[in-house]
Amino acid sequence: MELHHLGGLKSECFKTLDFDELETLFRCSISSLIQEFCSIHFLVLFLGVHFGLEITKVLYIGIRRLVEFTVLNNSPSTDEPKPRTWGGFWDIFGEMLVDFLDIQEGQRVLDIGTGGGSVLYPLSKKVGSSGRVIGVETCDHCVKNTNAEIKRCNIRHAVVHCMDAREVDFEDHSFDCITAGFIGWDDYFDFQTLAYKKSDDLMSAICRLLKPKGQFGLSTWLLQEDLDWMYKFLSAQAIESKRNYSAENETGWTKILSLAGFQHIQGYTRQALFTYDTLDAWWNEMMDYNWPVTGENSDVITESIKAAAFESLQGRLTETGGITFRREALFMTAIRQA
Repeated sequence: MELHHLGGLKSECFKTLDFDELETLFRCSISSLIQEFCSIHFLVLFLGVHFGLEITKVLYIGIRRLVEFTVLNNSPSTDEPKPRTWGGFWDIFGEMLVDFLDIQEGQRVLDIGTGGGSVLYPLSKKVGSSGRVIGVETCDHCVKNTNAEIKRCNIRHAVVHCMDAREVDFEDHSFDCITAGFIGWDDYFDFQTLAYKKSDDLMSAICRLLKPKGQFGLSTWLLQEDLDWMYKFLSAQAIESKRNYSAENETGWTKILSLAGFQHIQGYTRQALFTYDTLDAWWNEMMDYNWPVTGENSDVITESIKAAAFESLQGRLTETGGITFRREALFMTAIRQA
């Protein structure tokens, strides 16, 4: 049935059809309709205008089921496993960092501070099997877990090494792109006074390893609402605590990159809301940070402290018992001078 034939039908015809009859009517033309309009939503808009808005919902449900059937039955099946990362905000912002960069197939990329792989895995997709992604991470536990996921998912063009990026022995100018996701630069640079505290060995290593005209991309925190809440809560409980992140800024990063000789420096700010399924899920992530200025979490954060935190958060719970927090990140990209 051609598209113009469908356009000639009246809405009254559809009011008398059940779903099976709708399925029969559309099955022969659904593929061409999808190609013509590229989207279920555009298709339904077209049909709604032609047949009357009162049946738009019925058409949407019917066509969506047919599209799902068509896609499932015409797409090649795949059992390709998805890498397990830290999830949550890490995956959201990891994808964003990679999207801000112009990564090409076949390129060689270094990922500094790989952690759970939230930047490394999107990079591996971008460079493809002809490229190479090398991660460096100082946490041995993270290295073992991420390499295990790389092996489980049969990603043959990525690997993580347990080493400090400042001490790697890779050849000079051997990477097309270098990324650094949320590793923090406050050890080197004061983002309030906009001045260096000490020699920036890490940026020197990046400049040594990056090819001329190579890309550098980083992400850093501007706001972590859940960590800020936890810091204020523990302080109110008379527990001297660390903030556990340093809020950096675009002005400071522009200065760092300019001094290092980078060009075409650009900054992007993005926010994301993330809902933890339960308070326990949020609490477990918070306990991955060590909060006391001296000692360990287990020394001062008792079950009664946990119960008090949960009680304080009752007013913020979603209908399903989850808890939502906002985080804001800064992304910087730059090109190394030729």
